[in-house]
Amino acid sequence: MSGIALSRLAQERKAWRKDHPFGFVAVPTKNPDGTMNLMNWECAIPGKKGTPWEGGLFKLRMLFKDDYPSSPPKCKFEPPLFHPNVYPSGTVCLSILEEDKDWRPAITIKQVRGLRHPYGQGCLRLPSGHAGLQSFSVAEAESHRVPLSDCSHPCLVFLFLAQILLGIQELLNEPNIQDPAQAEAYTIYWLVAALAPLLAAPLHPSQGRLAGGEWSTQAHPGDSQGPHLQGKVGA
Repeated sequence: MSGIALSRLAQERKAWRKDHPFGFVAVPTKNPDGTMNLMNWECAIPGKKGTPWEGGLFKLRMLFKDDYPSSPPKCKFEPPLFHPNVYPSGTVCLSILEEDKDWRPAITIKQVRGLRHPYGQGCLRLPSGHAGLQSFSVAEAESHRVPLSDCSHPCLVFLFLAQILLGIQELLNEPNIQDPAQAEAYTIYWLVAALAPLLAAPLHPSQGRLAGGEWSTQAHPGDSQGPHLQGKVGA
C-alpha cells in the first residue's frame, strides 16, 4: 500500500472524527486481524430534509486505491439504489468522482466557494482544538491565515471528504440526466418529469368531472357529453 495514501486517509479520519456534517457516517472497516483498513470505508448518507429521501439513511462503501489522492475513491451504495446516476451494481456516477472530469487531488478556495457547507455559506469550520481556531471565513483563508497550499491541512482534509458525501446527497434529489448510469431509472425519471405538467392540468369537460371521489359523466350546462368512466379514482 502507498504510504502517501495511508497517511492522507489517517489524517482524514482524524479530522472527520473531530467534526463532520450532521447525520453523516464515515468509518474505516476492520481487517480480519482486527487492524484498521483505511482503504475501505463504510459510510452512510442521510436523506436531505424536504425531499422524498428525508428520513432515510443510505449505506455506501468508499474504496480507495494505492495512488489516492491522485485518483478518486469508488463510491458504491450497498444495497444498490434505483437512481438515474447509480449503476445497477450500486456504483455512483458523479463528476467529482471521475478522474477525467472534476476530480482534484486537493481542495482549493475556488472549490470551497461552490461547496454547500453544512455550517452556512461563507463560513468553514475547523476541527475543534486546531490551532485555537473554531471557524474562519473564506476571506480570512484567502489572506493566508490558513495555508491552502498544504493539502494535508486538517480543514482541507475535512472538506475533501465532506465534499464527496455532500455531493452524493445532493445528487439523490437532483439527478444529472445528461449522464445517466441506469437506463430504467433514467427512463422512469424522464417520463415522470415529462408527464408531471400534464397530470397537474385540470380536466377538460369532455373527460368527465371528479365528484365525491368518483368519476361523473353527467352532463352539466355548457359541457359536452364525456366518456363513461366507472369506478373509484386509483382503482
